[in-house]
Amino acid sequence: MPKYEQYTKDYQKTPKGRFVTQKASATRRGIPWELSFEDWWKIWEKSGKWEMRGNRAGQFCMARIGDEGCYSKDNIEIKLLEANSREIKKNKKTKKLKEEYWTSGEAVFQGGWKKCQPLEMFGYPSFLRQGLQH
Repeated sequence: MPKYEQYTKDYQKTPKGRFVTQKASATRRGIPWELSFEDWWKIWEKSGKWEMRGNRAGQFCMARIGDEGCYSKDNIEIKLLEANSREIKKNKKTKKLKEEYWTSGEAVFQGGWKKCQPLEMFGYPSFLRQGLQH
């Protein structure tokens, strides 16, 4: 293996290399990142789970609370990968149900728009409101 490739492989196994990888992954997924390396590392050290960190069953990961918002000191926790996966699936299902509810027109028939949350709160343009009113 060439010297550069070995250096890169070794670097990626260090805490700093893991930090850079996680931050890049969050950026690719469009998730804001507000952690410095020092804050990130303190959280891992305090958890006592660094040696059990990974992406397999029984290992630990750094996750956003509720799988929402940014990676920040106040919005992350160290948890089992399985627990994080369950939370992600639950949130995706909830978001899908909200979307189906608001776009189906069902909200209109439950007392009219004055008793419902406006579509704009869920990221839908206001012109949809006129199309759903009866």
